[in-house]
Amino acid sequence: MLRNAGEVSSRGVELDLISQPWEGAQFNLGVAYVDAKFDDFKGAPCTVPQRLASTCSDGAGGQDLTGKAINQAPRWQYTLSGQQTFRLAGVEAYVRGEYAWRDDVIADGDLDPHTRLNAYGVANFRLGVQSSDRWDATLFVRNAFDEKYNYRIGDAPLFTGAYGGYPAPGRSYGVEFKLSY
Repeated sequence: MLRNAGEVSSRGVELDLISQPWEGAQFNLGVAYVDAKFDDFKGAPCTVPQRLASTCSDGAGGQDLTGKAINQAPRWQYTLSGQQTFRLAGVEAYVRGEYAWRDDVIADGDLDPHTRLNAYGVANFRLGVQSSDRWDATLFVRNAFDEKYNYRIGDAPLFTGAYGGYPAPGRSYGVEFKLSY
């Protein structure tokens, strides 16, 4: 059941740093802190466990989520990337690494604790060659360390009290070729 919250607030700070310490190198760091909460959310939908335990009734006004963190709003997020480019046999070659981490969150809008998505971090790597922005050939690996995590968890629609999760893709690798004309 979807309902509008009376009032929400979100405040935070974000820091982005870029460094180019030597020729062909670039490092990026991003850090974000967000404090997002329901300032007023009386009459929020009940969770399935609350309904099953008869401790909350949507028909009787639902639950009060006032002061609670908003779903899908991680408190902390970090990103780090580095790339080195160099000339190789008349083309530009590069090697790149990326890492992104996000804090745990509750997935469902009713803040059911069974829909908690745990914090996770994912690393990606690329090795490529390109020529004058005309073409780019890349070997890549995504989720290099095969991190296991769900990117969504929610109530299973036909099975009261059950939950369904959507696991993120595991490690993948491949080749990309881009041509601009």
